[in-house]
Amino acid sequence: MDIRPCISFIGAGNVAWHLASRYHEAGCRVMQVWSRQRAHAGELAERVGAEAVASLKELVAADVIVVAVRDDAIGEVVRQIDFGDALVVHTAGSVDADVLSGVSSRYGVLWPVQSLVRGQRCGDIPFVVEGVDEPTAAAIEQMARIISSHVYRFDGRQRRRAHFAATLVSNFGNAINALAEEYMVRGGADFALLRPLIETTAGKVAGGGLWDKQTGAAARHDEHTMAAHRELLAGDDELLQLYDLMTKIIEKRC
Repeated sequence: MDIRPCISFIGAGNVAWHLASRYHEAGCRVMQVWSRQRAHAGELAERVGAEAVASLKELVAADVIVVAVRDDAIGEVVRQIDFGDALVVHTAGSVDADVLSGVSSRYGVLWPVQSLVRGQRCGDIPFVVEGVDEPTAAAIEQMARIISSHVYRFDGRQRRRAHFAATLVSNFGNAINALAEEYMVRGGADFALLRPLIETTAGKVAGGGLWDKQTGAAARHDEHTMAAHRELLAGDDELLQLYDLMTKIIEKRC
């Protein structure tokens, strides 16, 4: 595969927006974009100098087809088209590569390990790659390295485990921050007070060994402070259940 492949995108959502933009900026030709949302396909195609197509049947030969649609729609979409000898990748962290089996002899996964939002620029995005065989995995890795300096080859089980861990740190972590924001607002306080603390906590990941960096009442086994916290949460069953669960986990490990 040429170091600057021609790429077409199936999907025009958050992931496709970021990947297509980065490949375009890196000098790759983005040929075509398809999406169920025709307006989204048109917007992305215009951004990267590609052609927006209304039907999957209109896709023409490209070096690489990136399938960046909802996880549960991948199988349905790829069954609608013959990809020939193109390298076909999906971008989902938790979906088996074999969902692409039968649509091409060269298929795999190009998973960006980042929470991507359309229009919001990210720094260097790590990628996990997987291929149906060694030559395919090497080709997908080469493709990832065009736009990233952090590329990891995982098998399917490793990738699914990484996706679960990513859910903990990103989706669950953000949800906990959102609960804290709601709690502060209900009490008439400014959530901005906690932003430096959140940034400092995120910085603890450098160097690993995170349990050794754990602080707080549960880590100190401070029953008096934990009782005071529970008193504040009386009547808020949702937060109290979360507090008790996290306290039990921290006490066990610290």
